[in-house]
Amino acid sequence: MEKDCKVISVSPLLRELVIAACKEPLDWETGGRGHQIVTLALGEIESSEALSLTLPLPRGKRLRKITDALRKQPNDAKTIQEWAQEAGASERTLARHFRKEPDLSFGQWRQQAQLTAALAALSTGKNVKQAASIAGFNSQSAFGSAFKQFFGLTPGQAKMGAEQS
Repeated sequence: MEKDCKVISVSPLLRELVIAACKEPLDWETGGRGHQIVTLALGEIESSEALSLTLPLPRGKRLRKITDALRKQPNDAKTIQEWAQEAGASERTLARHFRKEPDLSFGQWRQQAQLTAALAALSTGKNVKQAASIAGFNSQSAFGSAFKQFFGLTPGQAKMGAEQS
């Protein structure tokens, strides 16, 4: 069994198994109902896909200034051209540095930062509309689509999972 910590998407089956396990007495018998529920739940956890929550951060000062600003204000709509001007670099140079150090395009990195901020907002009680706004999405449907593509679950499912934990 893998020993690393990971964040997983909780399936409806796993959710119900956890609820059922919580209703069992603490001193359940080996081979009894509690044991069977926990064994099945552990199997579900082990086979679950890990959600990608890491946001790669560059080491270089120029890029770090930009990524720090976007992490603080993920809904900042400045273009790569505007960021390049602010950083005192050409757009091509900035794009090349993003591809090299965090190994993502500027657009990919920005969207990952936005979606990570949205997930954090949902987990702290914000509603889907507020999370979309924090992430800089003007359309809830575009937000929902990007969120599901990146995390494998809808913002509503993420919020519901956060509320139940």
